[in-house]
Amino acid sequence: MEDRILERIRVEAPGYGPLPFWSWNDRLEPEELRRQIRNMKEIGMNGFFMHARGGLETEYLSDEWFEAVAASVDEAKKCGMEAWSYDENGWPSGFAGGALLHDEDNLARYLVGEVAKEYPTGGDVLGVYIIRDGVCRAAQAGDEPPFSVVRERTDPSYVDTLRTDITEKFLRVTHEEYRRRVGADFGGAMPGFFTDEPQYYRYASPYSKILPARFEEKYGHPLADALPAVFWDFEGASSLRYEYYLLLHELFIRSFIRPIYEWCERNGCRVTGHAIEEGSLGGQMLGCAGIMPFYQYEHIPGVDYLGRWVSNDMSPRQLGSVCAQIGRKKALTETFACCGWDVSPQELKRIAEMQYAGGVNLMCHHLYPYSERGQRKRDYPAHYSAHNPWQPWLKRFNRHFTNLGRILSEGEEDASVLVIHPIRAAYCDYKRKVGDCIAALEANTDALVRFLGEHQIQYHFGDEGMMETLAAVEGASIRVGLCRYDTVVVPKMRTLSANTVRLLREYQKNGGRLCFVGAVPEEVDGRAADLSDLTGNISLDALERESSVRLTREGANVPEVRMRVRASEGRRIVFAANITEHDALGTELRLCACRGAVGVNIETLEEYPLCGRREEDGSLVVCLDLPQSASAVILEDPDAALLPPRVSAGRAPAIALPEIWTLDAPVTNTLVMDRVSVSTDGGKTWTEPRPLERVRDNLLAQRYRGPLALRYAFTVETIPASASLVWESPSVRGVTLNGHPLTADGYLEPDPAFSRADAAPRLCLGENEVILTFDYYQRQLVYDVLFGNLMESMRNCLCFDTELENVYLIGDFRVGADAAKMRDGERSSVIYDGAFPITAPRAEIAVHDLVRDGFPFYGGPVAAHAVLRWKPGDPTVFRPQGRFAAAEIFVNGQAAGAVFFDDEVDLAPYLREGENELRVRFVNSLRNTAGPFHRGDPEPTGVGPRTFSYERSWGGSDGAECGDYYPRYAFVKYGI
Repeated sequence: MEDRILERIRVEAPGYGPLPFWSWNDRLEPEELRRQIRNMKEIGMNGFFMHARGGLETEYLSDEWFEAVAASVDEAKKCGMEAWSYDENGWPSGFAGGALLHDEDNLARYLVGEVAKEYPTGGDVLGVYIIRDGVCRAAQAGDEPPFSVVRERTDPSYVDTLRTDITEKFLRVTHEEYRRRVGADFGGAMPGFFTDEPQYYRYASPYSKILPARFEEKYGHPLADALPAVFWDFEGASSLRYEYYLLLHELFIRSFIRPIYEWCERNGCRVTGHAIEEGSLGGQMLGCAGIMPFYQYEHIPGVDYLGRWVSNDMSPRQLGSVCAQIGRKKALTETFACCGWDVSPQELKRIAEMQYAGGVNLMCHHLYPYSERGQRKRDYPAHYSAHNPWQPWLKRFNRHFTNLGRILSEGEEDASVLVIHPIRAAYCDYKRKVGDCIAALEANTDALVRFLGEHQIQYHFGDEGMMETLAAVEGASIRVGLCRYDTVVVPKMRTLSANTVRLLREYQKNGGRLCFVGAVPEEVDGRAADLSDLTGNISLDALERESSVRLTREGANVPEVRMRVRASEGRRIVFAANITEHDALGTELRLCACRGAVGVNIETLEEYPLCGRREEDGSLVVCLDLPQSASAVILEDPDAALLPPRVSAGRAPAIALPEIWTLDAPVTNTLVMDRVSVSTDGGKTWTEPRPLERVRDNLLAQRYRGPLALRYAFTVETIPASASLVWESPSVRGVTLNGHPLTADGYLEPDPAFSRADAAPRLCLGENEVILTFDYYQRQLVYDVLFGNLMESMRNCLCFDTELENVYLIGDFRVGADAAKMRDGERSSVIYDGAFPITAPRAEIAVHDLVRDGFPFYGGPVAAHAVLRWKPGDPTVFRPQGRFAAAEIFVNGQAAGAVFFDDEVDLAPYLREGENELRVRFVNSLRNTAGPFHRGDPEPTGVGPRTFSYERSWGGSDGAECGDYYPRYAFVKYGI
C-alpha cells in the first residue's frame, strides 16, 4: 500500500523544481527564447526568472522587451512552467534600470567622516565635532583643531531605499508596467518578481534626507548627536551607534521590501528574492543591519549562497527559521554563482544539501545564460545552459533536488531550541572602516553556529525585532509565531533588547530552560543595565545528549553531517547529509520513542528497508553509512520491518584501471589562443604578442576609437585532416587565416554568436596566423560606468559595443604541450609554461590525465574502452580518482552504473573471469576552455568577471604591468 506521505510528496514534488536565473544578456529573439525554455523543461526545471543582465542589447522595458516576455510566458504555459520576472536590469534592485537616476532627489545618500585642520564649511557638512579625552562635543569655529567632520554625499548610480516614496516610483516604472503588459497571465503563468540584493547602501555609512526627523521622532534627541559615533569612539558612542543602525534597519524594511510585498498582495502576485550578504553579521551590517525581518515580506523568502565552498549554515538557518515561524512553505536559494567552471556535481550537491539541511527547499541555479559571447561567459560561472558539456546530467541533479525540496516542506520542522540572534549586538561596535570592529562577535557566533550544526542540534534563530510582535511566553516555553521552543540559547553578546529581556525573565520565572553561551549580557538596547537575575540552567553539551534524534559514531558526534528533522502526521522525517569530502561510515542514527522507520530513495521516492536495532528504552537505532557527499532520508514508520544491524566494512578496494585506453571515436579537440599582436594602422605595424586581457583593458583606458586588428599566432607540426576556426562574430569585421579571407560556414552549437569556418585547407606547417579586424568603439556610457565614481548597479547592466575575445581552433588533432614542463599545482591544477603546437591525433589516450596527453584546453565528452583482466577475488569496485563531472560505465556491453553523485560503482554483477571490455563515457566542464588561465591561484574557488578580465588592473607607463596576471597557464586536471 502506498504510504500517504510519500504519495503526497510524489504528486506535489514538481512544484519544487528548480527556477534558474535565465540571463537575458543579448539581442532577444522569441524563437530562441522558446527553444531555451524547452531545453530547461527537458532537464527538469520548473520555470525560470527572466533576468536582465550585462550584455543585454534589447532595450530594457521596451516594446521589444515585453514581446520577449510575452513569448516566454506563452511557451512556459505550454510547458507547464513558471515564468517569473526579475525586477531590475542588473542588480541591486531599486533603480529601475537607471530610470530613477535622472532625478537627483531619488539618489542614494551616504556619510563620510574626516579629520580636518581647519573649521569646515559647505552645504554638505552635517556636523563638526571636537573629540578629546574620550568626550565628544559640537565644535565652534574658534575651537582648536583637529575637527572631526561628517559630510553628506550622493551616489548617482543607486537610489535612497530608506524612503517609501522612492520605492513607490520604482513600483510604478517596473511592476505596474508588467501588470499592464502581461495582462491575464500576471500573477498566474507569470507568478511574480525576484528582487535582488536591495540594500540601504553598503559602500559607505547610509544617510537619507528623512533620517534627521525620523531619528528625533524615535529617540527624542537630534541625529547630530549620533553622527560622530558612526566613525569614532568616545563616551556613549556605542549606544548612539545602536540607535543609528536600528533606525536604518527599520526604515529599510518599512520603506523598501514591505511596500513591494504589499503591492504584490494587492495585485495578486508574489515576491521572492534576497537582500545582500546574509551569511555573516558583518555582511548584514553592510546592507541592512538584520536580514530576518526582510523575509517576513516575501511570499517565497530567499537567500544567496556564493562560491565553491561549504561554510557554516547561518544563512539557510536564518531563512528556515523565519519560514517556520511565519508559515512559508517554500524557501529559495540563489546558489552556485562564483563557483567556477570546474565545480563538480558532487561539490554542487554538498553546497546545496548544506542549505537544504538548514532550511532551504527550492533552488535557483545561477546561471542559465541566453548567450556566452563576450563578457557573458565571465558572468560568475559555472553556467547551466546547453553550453555546459555536462548539462544533460542536470536532469538527474534537478530530479534529486526537486524531490528533496518537497520532502523538506512536508509537515512542520521539529526544532525545539531558539537561539537569540546577535545582530543587534553588532550595532554597538560596528564602524564600517574598522575591519575587526565586530571580529569577536563574529567569531563567537560562527563557533556557536558550527557547534550546533556539527552536533545536529535542531534550532531556529529568533530575531529580536520579529519577537516584539510574534513572541510570547507560554508556561515553560516561548512561542515565536507558529513555533514553540522549550530551550533558549543566548550567544556571547553584549546587549539584548528590552522586549527580549522581558520575555526571558518571564520564561525563567516559569521554569524555562536557558543557556548562556558566555556571560550574561550587561546592556539593554545598547545601554548599561543589570541583568544579573538571568541565569543559565542548561549547557550546550546537555542539549546534544538529550536530543530526540541524534547521530553518533563510536559514541561521538559526527561533524561531517548536517541534519534536518520534520514531523508530519505524528511521524518524523530525518534528512542527513555529509557535506564534506570525507567519509562518515559506521554512523548510527538514534530515534527516541520510535517503533520503526524506512529509508526513502530521494531520486525515486521509493522506500527501502533499514538495518538497525530496537533499544529497551523504546529508541530505534539505524545503521547509516554516509560516504563523502552522500545523503539519506529516513521516514518514521511504526509498521516497517527492520533488517539486522551491520558493522560498516569501510571502503572496498578498487579496481586498478588501465592507464592507456582506446578512443571509441575521434575527439574534437580545442586550442585556445589568448595572446595577440595589435595594429591600429591597417596592419602596417604590429606590437609584440601580449595578453588579450591587457589589450582589452588598455584600449578602454585610452578611450580608443578607430580601426583595430588583432593577430593570433599558432604552430602546426602536423596538418590535421579536419580543423575549424571559431571566433565570436558580432564585433568582428573580417577574418583571415594565413592571408586568406574566411567566411563563416556555420556556428559552434549551441550559440550562433560563435562563428566557425573550415580552416584545414588554409593551414600550413610552422607558424600560422589569424587576423581579426574591427571598427573599435565604445559609447561614452561605457567609460562613465568603468571610470566614474559609481557603485556596482550600472556596471552590472553594462553592454560593451566592441568585444575582443579569444580565438579557437577545433578539430581532430592533439595539442603537443610538453608534459615534462607541466607540474601539479594547488588542489587539482596543472601548471604549464610552454608552447601549444598542433600535432597528429592518436587512437590511444591516457584517460587519467587528458591535460598532459594532448588535450589541455579541451572541455567535453570522451568515450574510450580498454580490456580488464579479472578473476574471482579481485576487486570489483570502479572508483576513478581523476577530475571529471560525470561518467557512465559499461562492462561487456552492459550498462553497469554511473559516477555522478556517488564516487564508485560495484561492477561485480557484470564481470566475468578473464578478459572484460570496460567502456567509459565521461565528461568535463568548460574550465580548461574558458579559464581562468593566468591567476596566481591556479584554481580559484570564488570567481567573478574580473577573475577572467583583469578589468582596470593594468598600469605602468605602457599599460603592461599587472601584478595579478601570470603569463604561465593553469589548467585543471581532467580524467578518470
